[in-house]
Amino acid sequence: MCRKLPLKLDLDLDLVEEIPKELKKLSTVLSFDLEPEHEYSSNTVELLKCPKYGTYYYFNHFVDEGEHFMDPTSNDVSIRRYPPLTVIRFLEGIINKIPGTFPQPLGKLRDAFLEDTYPYPNEISEKERRKKLKIVIEELNEIKGRYRTVIEEFINIIRNHPPEWHLKKYIVDSLLMHFLNEDDWSSISNLMLKHRDPIIRVEALKFLAGFSSGDAAATDILHIPNDVLEKLEKILTKKSQLDEIIRVASKLALSDHSYTYHYDGLFGEYYPHKVQYDALYCIRVLAEYAGVSKLIPQLVDLLSEEDESLNFEVCWTLKRISEQNKEDAKLILGAINSKADSRIMRSQEVQELIKECSERE
Repeated sequence: MCRKLPLKLDLDLDLVEEIPKELKKLSTVLSFDLEPEHEYSSNTVELLKCPKYGTYYYFNHFVDEGEHFMDPTSNDVSIRRYPPLTVIRFLEGIINKIPGTFPQPLGKLRDAFLEDTYPYPNEISEKERRKKLKIVIEELNEIKGRYRTVIEEFINIIRNHPPEWHLKKYIVDSLLMHFLNEDDWSSISNLMLKHRDPIIRVEALKFLAGFSSGDAAATDILHIPNDVLEKLEKILTKKSQLDEIIRVASKLALSDHSYTYHYDGLFGEYYPHKVQYDALYCIRVLAEYAGVSKLIPQLVDLLSEEDESLNFEVCWTLKRISEQNKEDAKLILGAINSKADSRIMRSQEVQELIKECSERE
C-alpha cells in the first residue's frame, strides 16, 4: 500500500475524478473539522495510518464555495506522508495548543496570494480539542515508544537495501529531520552525503539547501516542524557544513547523469528529473551564502553545443553567482570568452548570460 501511495499529492477535486484508492485502506487515527472562515467553507484534517507498517499520512480537504458572489472557489485535497518526527510535533502541537500546528491548505494559500493578504489561521475549537485529547495522547505515546526502533530500521534500509524512489525519499527526509533534531551532522555527512547512491545524496542536498535557504515550496515548508526549520537555517552560518554541501553538489553537477523524480503540482504527477539539474539548483540557492567562485570555470565547461536544457540550468546558476559580486561576473565572462570559437556562443541562454554579466561588470 505504502509503495503505491506517493509522498505528496495536491489535487483540485473539480479537475480530477478521485483521490488514490489506496487512501481508503488507511486507518483514521484522528479527524478534525477546523473552524470555518464563513458558512460556505469547510476545512477537514485527518491523520491516517497504514495498518500494516504504521506509516502516517496527513490528509486535508478544504472547500470554499465563496462567501460572496463571484468569489473564487476551492475544492482541494492535500496528502502528505509524514515522517515520524513530524507526527510527534503535530500531536504535541495539538496537546499544547501551538499556533500553526495545522498547515494552511492550498486553497487558502492561493486565495491569500491573489488578494495579497495573510490566510485566516487554522484552528480547532477547544471543545473538539478536549474531545480528541485522549486519542492524541495515546497516539503520541505509541509513536514515541517505537520511534528509535523505526529510525534504526530506516538507517539499516538506507545502508543496505535502498528501496524504490518514493520510500527512499521518505526515509531520507525522516532521517534528516532526526539527525538535525539531534544536532548530528556527522550522521548526515557519513550516511547521506557520502552515500554510494547519487539519488540519496541529491535528495539530501535538495532538502538541506531548499529548506535552509527558504527556497523550497511554501506548501512543503508548512509541513516542516518549526524547531527543525530553525536547525536548518543555522546551516547557513556554519562554513564547514556549507562547504560540504557545495562540494557534494558540485561533484554531482559536473559528472552525474542519473535521474531522480520531481513533483508536478499542476498535474499531480511525478516525472523523471536529472540529478545533475538538482545539484545545480543546490549550488544556485546557496550561492548567496557560500563561496562558489572556484566552480565558475567548471560550470562554464558544462555549457553544451546541443543541450539547451542543460544550458538553461547552467546559465541560471551562473547568473545567480554573478549577482553576488562584480568579480564573479568578470570571471564568468572570461571563462566564456576562452571558448569564443565554440558553437556554444550561438546558444540563446549563453547570449543572455553574457549580456547580464556585462551589465554587472
